[in-house]
Amino acid sequence: MASNSPAQPVPNTSLCLQGFGLAFGSRVVLAECDLALASTGIDVLMGPVKTGKSSLLRSLAGQFDGHAVHRSWGHAWLQGRALQQGCRPQLVAQHVRSPARTVFEVLREAQSAQGPRSGMQWRAWAQDCLERFQAVELAGLLDQPMMDLPSAQQRRVRVLALAAAGPEMLFVDEPTYGLDPRESASLLDWLRHVGTGLKLLVTLHNQQQARLLADSVVLLGGGRVLAHQPTEAFFTHPANAWVEQFLRSGSLDLPSPDARAEDLEADAVVPAPLPPAALAALAASREDDAHRPEPSPPVGAQATPVALPEATVRSTARPRPVIEPAAEPARRLAALPPTLPAGVELASMVGQVVLGGQQGPRRFRWIVPGVLAGCPQPGVVAPIEYDLDLLGAVGITHLITLTEQDLPQDLLRIHGLANTHLPIFDREAPSTGQMQMLLVRMQRLLQAGEVLAVHCLAGLGRTGLVLAAWLVRDGGLSAATAIERLRRIDPAYVQTEAQEAFLQQFEDDLLRRLL
Repeated sequence: MASNSPAQPVPNTSLCLQGFGLAFGSRVVLAECDLALASTGIDVLMGPVKTGKSSLLRSLAGQFDGHAVHRSWGHAWLQGRALQQGCRPQLVAQHVRSPARTVFEVLREAQSAQGPRSGMQWRAWAQDCLERFQAVELAGLLDQPMMDLPSAQQRRVRVLALAAAGPEMLFVDEPTYGLDPRESASLLDWLRHVGTGLKLLVTLHNQQQARLLADSVVLLGGGRVLAHQPTEAFFTHPANAWVEQFLRSGSLDLPSPDARAEDLEADAVVPAPLPPAALAALAASREDDAHRPEPSPPVGAQATPVALPEATVRSTARPRPVIEPAAEPARRLAALPPTLPAGVELASMVGQVVLGGQQGPRRFRWIVPGVLAGCPQPGVVAPIEYDLDLLGAVGITHLITLTEQDLPQDLLRIHGLANTHLPIFDREAPSTGQMQMLLVRMQRLLQAGEVLAVHCLAGLGRTGLVLAAWLVRDGGLSAATAIERLRRIDPAYVQTEAQEAFLQQFEDDLLRRLL
């Protein structure tokens, strides 16, 4: 986060940002954020959906460190010290990574800085911790697996585990998501107590909840901090028209910070030019991407993409970067180019038309534009939230998950997505019956107007297998033709002899049923 000009944090602040921004690949999430939070109290970060609130917290907490597509710029300090390893806020995870762990194990494992203790000493520490943080209702649940607890109690345990470690600042992302009003009120009341001895930054969407919890409110939108006011002033004497609009509608008529004027409506607000640091980060990302090799195609495969006419590409390849709720599936289907056929012909045209341009996450491929796609597992290269955000932006509504482990359901719900999970071992194939059931499920989802993306880990072997089977069953293609058509889109689809043999067997089984 270097800059050519010297910078100093605002004195007596906890978190201080000056010109801080971040991007994933070529997508700028935050342009330049300036913020100075008091050293005590609870601040609530608000803004419309998908304005970068969670990305900001995760970036500052260091959770994107090492991701190839993540770039940040500007300055960030915690208690007057530049953010670096060992000097970062702690972020409460939105979901449990190992739900079979007990409450006691979750509490103990978060105390890495604590010295050696016996088992009895750790038990005594846990009881004392529950009393200090007014969470004694968990005392009888220490040996319960996290998965057996209600969502509200799980979240309380995750906050408590990090709070007990005594961080300089704690981030809590959407703690009331999915809770009923009673559970939310109880959790917020408890967080107020936690915030009396620990600096908190909490993201919320509910304005009433923010009013109850916050000492001050920060409004984020269009890639910048639009306002930062004491809570009462924020809700009764808004600092500007953006706050007034957000309080009135819960949204903001602001495009993304990297939106181009030619892509916006005539009356839309044109974002300010990106700062030089953002432009430099984007240039570095493009340079890295240019030197990142694509996988070699299988022996004998040929890549012969056919470009759509220019007008068609323009209408389908680049979603308008205005922040708005995703369109309904029916609207997305109605917006398809008129040249695309409907019904069973969708499958037979695969490989005849290949979309160009950059869409979705890395290696995302439309198989039938606006209807069916293939991609790697969200989170393999870029952060999972970023990939899910991009999938939603291009219109995907439902994922077909082929990896052994399922995707975290809470993150899917947050991003407005759902999935169907059929685990297939890497480089292998399922049974014919399993494939038939999955394809029937996909057919019903498509008929309901859902837009599907099939994924495995790399988005090549198992993904290509299911896509090819769909072409055989729904498109009437032979196994060999289905593979050849898919490899026009991505030469690496369908990777093993076992998968090719399965497709031939699948075709033969269909023929036996028909004849």
